[in-house]
Amino acid sequence: MHWSLVTQRWSTIRTLLEQRFPRLRAEDICEPPLDRETLVRLLAETNDLTLFEAGEELEDVLQIERMALPLSVQLH
Repeated sequence: MHWSLVTQRWSTIRTLLEQRFPRLRAEDICEPPLDRETLVRLLAETNDLTLFEAGEELEDVLQIERMALPLSVQLH
């Protein structure tokens, strides 16, 4: 998922992240991070994960959101 789409759908993605990562503080994710790497670092730091693990977890969350999108949006 392109980062621009993540930022456009941040409200929904933020909710998914809060459910999956209860250690995240709301103030840390009230706005979308500048890029994927920043979010991966935050997930790793707050959830005692390696960067690789955090990246995989984030991809799982984004896949959930991706599946909810219309096919025409998924292909872009």
